[in-house]
Amino acid sequence: MFSVFKLRCCLLLLCCLVTLNACTDHAGVSQKQFYTWDGLEPDRWSSVWLIKRHVDPTAQISIVPVGARMQGAEAIATIDSSIKRSHGKSNYENLLAAYKKAQDPVLTKIGDIINELEISPWSGSSPLTTVVEDQFRNLQYKYNRVDVPIACYSGFFDALYNVLENSAEDLAAVTNALQADTICRSLKEAVASKSNVPVLEYSTKHVLDLIHANKKVVFVDTREDDEFDERHIPGAINIKLRDVDDSVSAQFADADLVIAYCIKDFRGYEVALALSKVGVKNTGIMNPFGLKGWMDTGLPVTDAKTSDAVALEQLKLRAAQGV
Repeated sequence: MFSVFKLRCCLLLLCCLVTLNACTDHAGVSQKQFYTWDGLEPDRWSSVWLIKRHVDPTAQISIVPVGARMQGAEAIATIDSSIKRSHGKSNYENLLAAYKKAQDPVLTKIGDIINELEISPWSGSSPLTTVVEDQFRNLQYKYNRVDVPIACYSGFFDALYNVLENSAEDLAAVTNALQADTICRSLKEAVASKSNVPVLEYSTKHVLDLIHANKKVVFVDTREDDEFDERHIPGAINIKLRDVDDSVSAQFADADLVIAYCIKDFRGYEVALALSKVGVKNTGIMNPFGLKGWMDTGLPVTDAKTSDAVALEQLKLRAAQGV
């Protein structure tokens, strides 16, 4: 069935192809074309912003549905990208290095924030990164998460660059500069929704209570293989957003709750929404968000030191104790 989600993605693609830039500039010179998948992650949108604002302002950047490809265009922040996330580095940081923009201290600082936010948040978040994350989430909340106008994402990183350049790490200034109402004030408030299926946030305590009550809670890790192998919630299965289709729903038929997660639940939310659209019942994300929130709560993970079987026993003990 042609869903509202697919319709919105198609409209996004058409809009980007028509209005972001023409395929040639006014002198008739071919412009470089890029594309990325529609999504929620700060790493994705900061990468798009970096290309457009600091690498090639004349570039044409198209936003396409997850999993789609564009012939003749360079991918940004997808599995097909020539420059993408690597172990310990964000997509944004690798673009910064590849295009030799790391000499700009403000761009580098933004890279540090993106890394701490999405790549290596395990030792804790700096006050600056916490403010940026909170304001980025507020922007998404304002537009039902999935309906943020593309111009608002660009405006967000424009504002972040400007405030870091002029006010360094003044947290009050950063907070004020990144207000959603300020960034999006020139845009219409009404945005067509691409989903009428709510994705619920469940407290970690609620999830543990269900586990203690012997309910079947299925954790879906939405990250890439190497991230999953490094550490994950005990018993989790690994499903990426691009792999969600009607065929996956059967494996959740007897689940009482399905929790999708990533590091901070930007990808987690997208997968929870996608699962609900293919008929998976009782899908959601956790709050505190993602694997970072899980670990901050002191809950066990499967990693190189702890097997899945051992971590599952530890999880059952913690569920009995409560959070």
